[in-house]
Amino acid sequence: MAMECSDLSDLTVLGKNVGSAVSTVCGVWPERLGDFPISSVSKVTSLVEKAFGPGGLYSKIKGVAAQRGENSDFCWKGNKMRTVQESLMEVAESSSESQSNNMSSTLIWHRRRRRSNSNHDDCDMVVDGVCFGACPSGYHPSKLKSYFAPVCTSTCADSTHTRSCGFGCAANTGACLSVIAEQVKQVAIALGQVVGFFTGNPKIDELVDKVISFAEFVVGTLIKWVRVVKDVLSGEDKEEAILVLMITIYQSLEEIKAAVGEDINTGKEMLGGIFGLLHDVTSVEMDSGADVESIASKILDSGDEIMAGAFEAIKPFLYPKCQVA
Repeated sequence: MAMECSDLSDLTVLGKNVGSAVSTVCGVWPERLGDFPISSVSKVTSLVEKAFGPGGLYSKIKGVAAQRGENSDFCWKGNKMRTVQESLMEVAESSSESQSNNMSSTLIWHRRRRRSNSNHDDCDMVVDGVCFGACPSGYHPSKLKSYFAPVCTSTCADSTHTRSCGFGCAANTGACLSVIAEQVKQVAIALGQVVGFFTGNPKIDELVDKVISFAEFVVGTLIKWVRVVKDVLSGEDKEEAILVLMITIYQSLEEIKAAVGEDINTGKEMLGGIFGLLHDVTSVEMDSGADVESIASKILDSGDEIMAGAFEAIKPFLYPKCQVA
């Protein structure tokens, strides 16, 4: 008889109850990836035991979560939108009054772009005919404004981490992730060059924040975990190894959330999309090494909603956003 996901719900490995994590990953496994890679409870148990053994993948993942957070020596710069000038907001409002009440904010934002007036005397920046004011206090124009206009970036000098380091700020020279920061920058540029990924989104600043953090997670963290999996599960099937990585990540997240009295409240469809995105990046890394182009390509294939969902799900493994001192 074929194994059912429910058969995994009571699984215990090395004295740890992993049934919830294993059965959840099984239940949301994306159809596009084919059948669940492992067909027997004994095989799942054997592989997960290797990942959860001393010095294995599980301890590496929990260690990353312990190092991140508000006490980290590194943080990501914040991003904020310039404000649309009042006169243009009034034009936008009047043009939208005749529209249906359930019109999406994205379409309204597009309408503002098309209907903005032509007097830009008081504009600090004009993007597609929309007049924007100056950057908010404590923020300056992004170095990548040609891709992310009209987004402004916070300054390290005004934060608790005063050394500038690419898209982030560091407490000292040693904490600057210079190599990773450059890779993250290149991923962001690659996405920024794709028409439609950022434009048309009324919260570009929030999307940029999420892209930067998720890109760092991939190049600075996930790829390291993949190398651990390849070592711990050397000789095992690639899809099985990827599955064990997904299970171990989810188990770690469940424990981190439970420690603060929270649950993982991600819907089944979204969770499946997140696992699909992580699977795709991991698969590329295992085959030939994930470079900037392949990472950007997988994010684009999944779409901004899945990427944003992944950002929310993996927050315990991300560096914090810089705070004003």
